[in-house]
Amino acid sequence: MADTKDIEYSDDFVSTKLDASFWNLRRIREGRFEMVHDVDGTEGPALRITVHQGDLPEIGGDGNGTERSELSERKEVILPAGTDVWYAFSLYIPKDFVVINNRLLFASWKQVSSNRRPALALRYKNGKVTFIIQSKEERLAFKAPPIELGKWHRFMVHYKIDTDHQGHVEAFLNGTSFAFFEGYIGHPDDVVEAYFKLGIYRDTVPHTDTLYFAHFRRGASRAFCELT
Repeated sequence: MADTKDIEYSDDFVSTKLDASFWNLRRIREGRFEMVHDVDGTEGPALRITVHQGDLPEIGGDGNGTERSELSERKEVILPAGTDVWYAFSLYIPKDFVVINNRLLFASWKQVSSNRRPALALRYKNGKVTFIIQSKEERLAFKAPPIELGKWHRFMVHYKIDTDHQGHVEAFLNGTSFAFFEGYIGHPDDVVEAYFKLGIYRDTVPHTDTLYFAHFRRGASRAFCELT
């Protein structure tokens, strides 16, 4: 189990460069991210991430073409099994975002040795946010309350998964819990340890998508992840 000092990390995206000691950039093309100081008139710094058709294309597990612009945790900072951890970030979806019935993940936790679906994921599809939990071969889906385009929303995910894949996970939107699960989490033939990804992973479509992220936190308590 990791010590609190090893768990806690924050990034408010105030620098002109991403923190290379925490973030891995191999899943995002150069020029697809930028730190900005104003988002549609809102105050405070943010990270703008954009994906274009054909960015880092792959065939997904369902056989469909995918593309991505994602940051991910470096292997040196991945937390061991059994760590009780909170993740949090603020998300802004622009008013002119193209809302269609197409899968887009904006945050996920993928088992280290897996090329399969993430153990945990936040998905935006057809204007709705869903929290997805992989439990062996079953996918559990929890619908979040409606979110409004052109406004900031705060997501938090709290989980603990032991070496036998047994654990609990809870997801929050704007401070309110909307998903809770206890039981088997992840794919049974993969290790428990998972790395976090933030950005855009989508089924391919012929247009550009842009999302904004702010106030990223990874901590040992909810208090560390709350905005004051």
